[in-house]
Amino acid sequence: MSLTLQSLLVDARRGSGLPDDVRRLAAVQHVHAAAVLKQVQASPEGRALQTGTDREARLRATAGCLSRFFQDDRLPGGVSTAPMVALGWLLSRELGRTAAELVEATAVGSEVGARVGFALGNRSITEVDGRASAAAAAATAAWLVGMDGPGVAGAVARAIEAAPVLSLAALAEAPEDLAALPAIAALRAMDAPSTETGLPLTAPWGTLWLGRCLAVKPLAGRQSGRVAVEAVDEILRRHVKAADKRLRADQVEKIELRVDLACMLAEEAVEALGPSAPVGLSLRQRIGVIVVQHSLDASVLTAAALAEKRAEIDAVASRVVLSAGWVQSMAGAAARRASLVGLRPSTPLRGLPALAKKLELPPFEQLAEIFEAQPGRLLKELLVPGQGSPEKFRWEEPVEVKLYTNRGGWWPERRAVPRGVGEEAEAVALASFGAAAPGKLIDSVGTATEWLAELGL
Repeated sequence: MSLTLQSLLVDARRGSGLPDDVRRLAAVQHVHAAAVLKQVQASPEGRALQTGTDREARLRATAGCLSRFFQDDRLPGGVSTAPMVALGWLLSRELGRTAAELVEATAVGSEVGARVGFALGNRSITEVDGRASAAAAAATAAWLVGMDGPGVAGAVARAIEAAPVLSLAALAEAPEDLAALPAIAALRAMDAPSTETGLPLTAPWGTLWLGRCLAVKPLAGRQSGRVAVEAVDEILRRHVKAADKRLRADQVEKIELRVDLACMLAEEAVEALGPSAPVGLSLRQRIGVIVVQHSLDASVLTAAALAEKRAEIDAVASRVVLSAGWVQSMAGAAARRASLVGLRPSTPLRGLPALAKKLELPPFEQLAEIFEAQPGRLLKELLVPGQGSPEKFRWEEPVEVKLYTNRGGWWPERRAVPRGVGEEAEAVALASFGAAAPGKLIDSVGTATEWLAELGL
């Protein structure tokens, strides 16, 4: 196995030294996942997943519910938190671990999974790589079991080997596989024969805490396009404050979105799937739902709920005008230097003209902003292969929104950072429980079983 991976886990096992904020954000993962699980289990789609009584079936059902409507929280490196949270719940109860041990194991899983994600390299907009998520889940599980550093590293290596890389088409057929398959791969890795991995992991233990980059999702849906949906949601909220009533779907004349090129390419890949694409993957459809329903979670994403409002949702989605802006694309590329999601370094030169055609000519007043982004340097980074640098990672997807109403007015919004990041993560997680949710939910005390019961599990 990779000596760097083994060294990382040996150092972690010798003394975790977890900062308080990293530990607290690990607990936040469980709090928000618990709220999502209860909501999804109440839906017909969630109930359909609750089949079988063996360990794998129960794990598959729990993890699958967390990603069924793409409500899983995210970590850098392409990590979905759902597999490690679900596996952590299963094993901590079976082994009688304390809540503190569960949270510590989750923090370890977050750090390992994110580092593995960066080591695996650049990710595609047409695939979902489950290997980093499986690595995070395996590290959490092995930590709970009590394995030593080399043992944890071996479990992680085996999980990486067994984890899937899913196409968007496969994910459209079974969205729950986003979390279920990596979770199962991690569980099986606990007893599987050892394997080799040569991942060149960066950022030694204790020098960088990627768990601080947790992104809690206040709205369901794919990570790509998330900021654009939240920008529309903010406009809807402002309209309620200004007019003391909701903006109706039939009052929306047009919604112009100027987004990052990678975001636009991701939407085109989803639209190529046709009607089979889940709403949670489609940027236009998500905007249609949130304008019609003023919410975006499992309660409005079930087949029945979507069918009831299908005509209105499709009408709004058809009025979403999507374009890739130079300012947004340059800023987005700058933010993604660490991972370069969506535009692989191996992009051939002959493909650049086709990509450039997707970019609108920038307005004159935006030229200064473009030059500030140093496009020449960014282009080189897109074309020259290389590993990501987690130290540079930032959750950013710049977007400019203009929502026009049929009364002649329009509402603007510009933003780049998603909600639920940094200091907002805990607040968003608690809000998912409702206004009366006590802050003590984050305080992981007693046994894991007792704490999870407090979370309603």
